[in-house]
Amino acid sequence: MEMKRVVARFMVHKVGSFVVKERVLCFGEYSFSTVDRENQHVTNTWPYEDVDGANVLEGETDFVIHTPRHRIKKTVFRCHFRMEVLVCLMRLRSQHYAKMPDAQPTLPELQTHSFQSLKYHKSGVQSACVVEIRPDGIYQKDTEGDLMSHIPYTSLVSIDLICDDHEAIALNHSDNSSLFIVPRRTELAQAINRVMKAYGMQINEYRKKTMEAAVKDDGKASLTTSVSFEYQVLKVSQSNESTAAPRTLSVSEKYITEYADAKTVISSRPLSRIYSLIMYQDTLQAFEIVYVDGVKRKYYSAQREKIVCELLVSCHALGNYQVGVEMTEVADWVRMIPRKIVLQEGNKIANIVSNVNVMDRELRVAQSTILQLLAVLGNRKTARTQRQLPRGLDEEMHSLAVELNVNTPTSGVIAQPNKPYEKSIYRLTLAPPAINEFMQILTERGDEYIGMISKILVSKNSVAIYWMFMVLSRLMESKAHKLQCRQLLLSNSLFMMTLLSMLDEDSHTESFLSDLPTMKLCQFILLLVKANVEKQRKLSETLYQHLATKYRMMLRILFSFPGLATVEACVGIVSRMTKNPAFLHFGNMGSPLRSNDGQVPRQTLSFGKTLNFGPSSQRGAPVLSSRPNIYSSRRNIFSSSRNNTLSSAGSSSSGATGTGSNVVVVQNPEVLLRQYRQFLEAACGALKMGIDQYDDPVFLRLRYRCRNTFLQELMSHLVGNFEEFKRVYSVDCCQFSGFIGTADGQREKTNFYLTPRALIAVQVVERHTHEIEYRTIEEVTQATAIPDAFILTAKKKLKFVYSDQSSDIVEKMRALAGVIGIHLRFTTRDKLPKQHAKTPMDHSAFQSNDLFDVQRRTGRHGSTHLRKKKLCFVDGTIEEFSNSSKKTYDLKNLRRVVIPGLKSDDTQAMVALEFSDCSRVVYVPYDMEKFLAALYDGYRYVDNFDVSLSREFPKLNPRMSPRALLKDEHERFLYLNHDGLYIPAHTVLEKEIETMGGEGVSITSATNRVTFALESLNMNVEMEDFAGKLMRGRLEKLSYGSLLRGINNLLEHSCKPPIRASEICVILETFCRINDGCYRIAMEQSNGGAMILVPTLAQKAVNRSGITPNSL
Repeated sequence: MEMKRVVARFMVHKVGSFVVKERVLCFGEYSFSTVDRENQHVTNTWPYEDVDGANVLEGETDFVIHTPRHRIKKTVFRCHFRMEVLVCLMRLRSQHYAKMPDAQPTLPELQTHSFQSLKYHKSGVQSACVVEIRPDGIYQKDTEGDLMSHIPYTSLVSIDLICDDHEAIALNHSDNSSLFIVPRRTELAQAINRVMKAYGMQINEYRKKTMEAAVKDDGKASLTTSVSFEYQVLKVSQSNESTAAPRTLSVSEKYITEYADAKTVISSRPLSRIYSLIMYQDTLQAFEIVYVDGVKRKYYSAQREKIVCELLVSCHALGNYQVGVEMTEVADWVRMIPRKIVLQEGNKIANIVSNVNVMDRELRVAQSTILQLLAVLGNRKTARTQRQLPRGLDEEMHSLAVELNVNTPTSGVIAQPNKPYEKSIYRLTLAPPAINEFMQILTERGDEYIGMISKILVSKNSVAIYWMFMVLSRLMESKAHKLQCRQLLLSNSLFMMTLLSMLDEDSHTESFLSDLPTMKLCQFILLLVKANVEKQRKLSETLYQHLATKYRMMLRILFSFPGLATVEACVGIVSRMTKNPAFLHFGNMGSPLRSNDGQVPRQTLSFGKTLNFGPSSQRGAPVLSSRPNIYSSRRNIFSSSRNNTLSSAGSSSSGATGTGSNVVVVQNPEVLLRQYRQFLEAACGALKMGIDQYDDPVFLRLRYRCRNTFLQELMSHLVGNFEEFKRVYSVDCCQFSGFIGTADGQREKTNFYLTPRALIAVQVVERHTHEIEYRTIEEVTQATAIPDAFILTAKKKLKFVYSDQSSDIVEKMRALAGVIGIHLRFTTRDKLPKQHAKTPMDHSAFQSNDLFDVQRRTGRHGSTHLRKKKLCFVDGTIEEFSNSSKKTYDLKNLRRVVIPGLKSDDTQAMVALEFSDCSRVVYVPYDMEKFLAALYDGYRYVDNFDVSLSREFPKLNPRMSPRALLKDEHERFLYLNHDGLYIPAHTVLEKEIETMGGEGVSITSATNRVTFALESLNMNVEMEDFAGKLMRGRLEKLSYGSLLRGINNLLEHSCKPPIRASEICVILETFCRINDGCYRIAMEQSNGGAMILVPTLAQKAVNRSGITPNSL
C-alpha cells in the first residue's frame, strides 16, 4: 500500500452504477483510499484537498463524498457506521488544512463556533469554560485555553433546554450529561443541530427538565464523596509549555479535580475517563494525564510518582484497568476509532487466513515481537523466535493490531508502539496460551532471562521496573504457574539479592527506590510471602530469613506516607512478620518482632508528647549488633551503617522513660496492623469479599480512609528523638521558628515541627508541647495586612502563630495534609482578629460542694506533668475550670472510663476518660469515690449506656475500628450488608467460643484471638444497634448455651494465676452488652412480643451452662 501510515479503517461497500463492491476504506494523514480485501491492492486514492464535502443520502447507511478536482467526481459508499466515517473524514480534513503552510479561508463546514459558559461538574463544583462547536465534536476549554474535555457527536444523545433557566442547557451523551450556563443558549443548540443534520442524524430536544432536577442529577454524588488525596502541582499550558501555573490536584473516589485556588475550579473529570498516565523521562518532574477523548493535561510535581501511583490504584479499583504508565506520548491517531467498530469489524478486515481469528493472529505477531526482544536483550537467540507465522501478516496487519490494542481493553492484545517492551510482555501474558509459552521459556533458559530481569530491576528506569514487576506478578497470580515461578525465582540467588537490595539505600545516589517501583516491589514480595509455605518449606524459610532483616526498611516505607497500594502491601508483609514463627526465629536480635509488650502510651494517642525535640548528641554511635545479611550488596552495606541509632521496642515499653535522647523507638504495631488487615480482608458486603475486591467507589473511599487513618496512627508508636526519627526513616518533616499566642494574650517563642500527621509546637522556655493534628483543623485564616501571622481554628479554639516563614508553613501544611486526604480550608481577611487575653473567672456562682478539685495530666516531651483544675458536673457535661479558661466535655459522647492500677512509684490514682472522637483526658481526683459517683450519675443522666469500665485502655486503636471508619448508614450497609454491626469476623468468634464451650480452653493463642474479637465487638457494638431488625435476626441465630459456656471457660482461664484483670473486664463487658441488648429488644412495645423468647433462651442457657456468681 502506498500510504505510509493508516489512521483508521472501515468496512464499506462502494456503490457503483451497476455493481456494489466490498472495500476497506482507509484514512491516512494526507489522503484516503479504498483497498480490495482479497488481494490487498489499493484501488483508488483521494487527497484531502480534493474533497469539497460529504452528504448523507436517504436511509441510514449511504453517503456520498464529493471530489470535483479528482478524476472521480463523487463516490457513494454504504456503511453501518456512517456517522463515524464522516466524523473521521471531517477531523482529518481539519487537521490537514491546519498543517498547510498557505493561509486559506476556512471552509464553512470546518468552521468553529465558540460560546462562553459556566460548567456544572458532576463532582458538585463549577468552572468557567469556553464551549467550541467543531466539525468533529464539542470541545470545552478552560480559562487558559487548554482543552478540558470533549464530547464526540457519535455519543451525543439529546439536548435538554432547562425550562426555568433560559441560559441553562444540558448535553446528554453516552457517558453522562454535561450541564452548562450559556448566555447564547439558542445559538449553541442551533449550531449542534446543524452539524448533526449534516451527518444525517436528528438530535432530540427536551424542554421539561427544571434546573433543580438537572443540578440534582449532575451533583448527586457530591454529598457522598470525600478527598482521597491532594497534591500541589504546576499545570503546563498547552499553547506555551514554558509557562506553568500553580494548581491543586484533588482526587476523590470518583473524580479528579483541578483547583486554581480554594474557590476556583479549572476542571473536574471522572476517574473512569482516564486513558493513560505518561511519566516523561527527559523531564524528571513532568507527567501527563491522557483521557479517553484525547484530552491531555500536563503537570510538574516533585511528587509525581506518588500521584501516578495513587491514580493507578484509584482507576484500577473502579474497574478502569486500561490505565497504564507510559514513557512517551501515543499518537492521537491510534485512538480515533471507537472500540465498538474495532471489535465488530476487526475480524472482517483481517480474516484472510482461514481458521485464524484476529486475536490469535495478533497473539502470534506479539509472540514473535516480544520473544525477539527478549532474545536480543538476553544476547542470544532461541529457536522459538524462528517459528513461521501465518501468511498475510504484513504491515497492514500490524497497523490494525495497534488500533485494536489501543481501543480494546480486553486481554490478549499485542504490544503498542512507543511502549516499554515489559508492558508488551504483560499485555501478552493476559492470554493463557502466551503465559504458558512465556513460562516455558523461563524454565528452559532461566539463568539467561532471569539475569536480564535482574538488570532491569536495578536500572534507574521507574517505568521499566514497574512493568517488569507487572509481568512477574502476573506469573505469581496464575494458579497454574504460581508455584513453578516461585520455585524458579527464589532458587536464583542473583534474583533474590537484587530483590532484597531494592529495599535499601543506594550507596551511589544516597537515595531509596522511588515510589512507583516501590509499590510494585512490595506487592510482589507480598505475593511471595502469601504463597503456600508447606509445598516449598525450605525456600520459604530462606525467604523469611532474609526478609526479616528488612523489617526497618518496611517501616521506612510506611513512614514515608506512600500510596494506597504500597501501604496495603506493606501491611500484609509486616503483619505476617509479627506472627510468623519463621520471621521471629530469623529476625534481628533487637527487632521489635520479638517484643509483644511494646505498646503505645495508653493515656494518649498522640505522638508529639512522646518525642523529644532536642538535638541528637551521638550521631556516630556504634552500630547495634544484629544478624548479618546473607545477601550482601552495596545497598545493604551502606544501609546497615544508617541504622545505628535504632533501638528495640522491648527496651522501652512504657512511654519515653528510659529512652536515650539520641534514640528513636518504634513500638510493636502488631495490633494496629491486625486491625488494618481485619478491616481490609474481612468478608464484607453482599458478595462477602474483601473491600479491595470491589470496583465500587464507596469501597475505594473506605480503603483510602483506612489507609489515611492507619498512617497517622502508626506515628503514635514512636518514642524518642525527633531528629533521629527524621534522619533514620527519611521522613518528610521540616522545622520553623516563631511565636505562638498564649492564654494570657502574650507570645511565647516556639519551634514548629511540621510532620506528616500534625503541626507540633514546642515552646522554647516552658518546653511545653502542643500537637495540632491536621484532621482537627477546621480553618486556616491569613491576613493580607499581616503576612507573618495566621490563625489555626482547631476544636473551636483559635491558635495564633507568628513567624517570618508563615507562608512556607501554610503551604507545607497544605501539602502534608493533602497526602492523607485532608483538605484544609483557607480564608483570607484584611486583618486578623485580636488575640484575646483571658480574664480570671469568677467561681463564686458555683457552690463549693459542686466543684471537684483535681489535677489534669498534660505532657512535656513524655514526662508526667499535672496542673490543678476544678470540675463541675452540669446536666450531663463536665465543665473544667482553671483561673482563666473553661472547657466542656459532653458525657453523651463518653465511651470509656479507665482506672489504671497503682504502680510501685504511684501515690495517687488516675481516671482516664475517652470520648467518641477518640480524644482522651486524664484526671487525678483528690476524692476518687465521689468523683466516680458523680461521673456515673452524669452519663446515666443523658442515657449513655455504652460506657466501658476497665483497668487499662484496650490494645485496639478506636480510630481504626469499623465504628469509626464507617461514617454513615450507606457505608455501613454496603460494608456490613445484613450483619449490622455484628461484623463478619464475629462469625468466627462464635465458632471459637462454641469450641471452648465444648472442649475448654486449650492454648493461649486461641484465647488471644477470642479476646481480640471480643474487644472489637465491645468497641463497635452499641445499645442502639440492637434496635434494628437485621440485628434481631442475627441474634436469633446465636447458640446462647454454647456462647455462655464458652464465656464461662474463658473466665476460668483468665482467673488462673497470673490473673489477667483486663481479659476479665473484656469478657464481662461482652456478656453485659449482649445481655442488655437482648433485653432491650424484648422490652420494645413495637415488636408485639415476638422477641420475648430471646431473654428466655438466655436464661435457660444460663441454667444449663451452670454459670454461678462464684465463677463470675
